[in-house]
Amino acid sequence: MTVSYRNQQVEEILGAFRANKENGIEQYEKSFCSDLQIDGELFIRFHEREGAVVITPLPPFEIDWIETETGFSKRPVNYHQIGTQSSGKPGDAEPINADIPAAEILHVAINQMSYETRGRPELFRILPWLKAYKDWLEGRVRQNHNRGLVIGTITLDGADGGQVTAKRSQYKQPPAPGSWAIKNDKEHWEILDSKVGAADVAEDGRQIKLMSAVGTQMPEYMLSDGANANLASATAQQMPSLRKFSHFQDILIYQVWLPIYKHVLQAAIDTGTLPTEVVEQDAEGDPILDADGRPRTIDALKAFDVSGPELESDDPKDLS
Repeated sequence: MTVSYRNQQVEEILGAFRANKENGIEQYEKSFCSDLQIDGELFIRFHEREGAVVITPLPPFEIDWIETETGFSKRPVNYHQIGTQSSGKPGDAEPINADIPAAEILHVAINQMSYETRGRPELFRILPWLKAYKDWLEGRVRQNHNRGLVIGTITLDGADGGQVTAKRSQYKQPPAPGSWAIKNDKEHWEILDSKVGAADVAEDGRQIKLMSAVGTQMPEYMLSDGANANLASATAQQMPSLRKFSHFQDILIYQVWLPIYKHVLQAAIDTGTLPTEVVEQDAEGDPILDADGRPRTIDALKAFDVSGPELESDDPKDLS
């Protein structure tokens, strides 16, 4: 993510927030995207002290319920957390069972219906197929491992129970490779071949994996198999994936980082550190003048922008 500023005072406040080691912004810029895909939700709590803001992510599974205004699910009142907190020292843990005011929480959810409050992870729709593919791979590994084992039968003509037991004891360990085995004409040996049929089931495994690929909107060549793609087909197949990546980028920009940075600026405004209106400045710090030659002002909460790298091409020729 790239943050650009239109006012130096705003830049100083957000720069101090980003540089604070307790916030770990560089780590969060990467982990928040993974957290959304795995959990389907982000719960970020704001801690304020003398205008300075520190953020801490809360485990979604500890948010037991969300209290909203009656009949208006998009207006939260409290987030009820049930869990434990600890200093990290063994045995030093205490339970949490409390309501957190909505003003202290930023809740970001994905894959929910328009009438729902909680989110669902990206992996939710493909979990059955991931398990099916895992079971298929484990079965193939076991079968291929047993393929190298020599399995045989020994048939004894007219033998009673004692003779069978004696033979079983004699051949408890198979003959060593390259050795001689002496037997009579009433003893018949047969080696059984373990047929794994790898060629017959390879397509089955591919079809199972393709179900996961469809669920994640990822082309097959992005899932470690490039045998079914060339440059032309790969370029065409990547378009839905790029659209998905752009969608997640928009979520991170407009639903995660812009609200976080605005909360930091609002905390500075509430303590009098930052005015509500600031002078709009260029990259060199010089004021931008209006048509009358006076410095132009801008809302402090809008004196910055967050952007990410371009993922989709706007070239009409490439698009067609």
